[in-house]
Amino acid sequence: MKKLNRDVIKYIAMLTMFLNHFEHTFLQSGTILSEIFRNIGYFTAPVMCYFLVEGYQYTSSKKKYGLRLFIFALISQIPFSLLFGMGGSCILSLFLGFLILLVKEKVSNKFLKVILFLLLLFASMFCDWPLLAPLLILMIAYAWGKKIWVFLSYVVIATMMFGFNAMTPVIKNISPVALRIGVNLLENSVIVIAGLVVVYFYSGKRAEKGQAFSKWFFYVFYPLHITILYLASLYI
Repeated sequence: MKKLNRDVIKYIAMLTMFLNHFEHTFLQSGTILSEIFRNIGYFTAPVMCYFLVEGYQYTSSKKKYGLRLFIFALISQIPFSLLFGMGGSCILSLFLGFLILLVKEKVSNKFLKVILFLLLLFASMFCDWPLLAPLLILMIAYAWGKKIWVFLSYVVIATMMFGFNAMTPVIKNISPVALRIGVNLLENSVIVIAGLVVVYFYSGKRAEKGQAFSKWFFYVFYPLHITILYLASLYI
């Protein structure tokens, strides 16, 4: 079976994220197309959580890695707030996930470690992908090296998402039962698919060409595409 390299998976994740943000900006909420675009976007964050853990494991400088995340979280915050309102961006959630990994590695006192985990998870409640992204990062980190347990981490997060969605208002003009079942299944399936891709269809390698370009593209694309969407929304 032919597997996908890291860069291909990330480019797919960038596309699904763009569709999600395009839906938020331009499509009427509650339509079938808007639901498809919005839910397809749930592929992105779970994928990036996996690659954050992998990057933390193999980076030559954790300091530089964390600093890059922090800088781009700051850069992304203004366009994110303009397009989506208040709250932290997904990159900020990933940065909090990075801090969780740092605590896991560096803090030996178990009580202090749990307290810091809880504080960072609470901080994520004010960001995109609240609680779920940092929690998934933590679960993947503890399951690292055991594929089935990493995949089950995605199943747990999908189940939590199902529970959260069960408490959200029903979108108008669609049968409540059909909506609640259909939307939940789509969202959950996308998260589980993300887990399948990174655990079982990922080759563990980067693309042979364009590695430097791809590395910086994945950082720059987030604030850039949000800025473009926001500016476009002002004139369309």
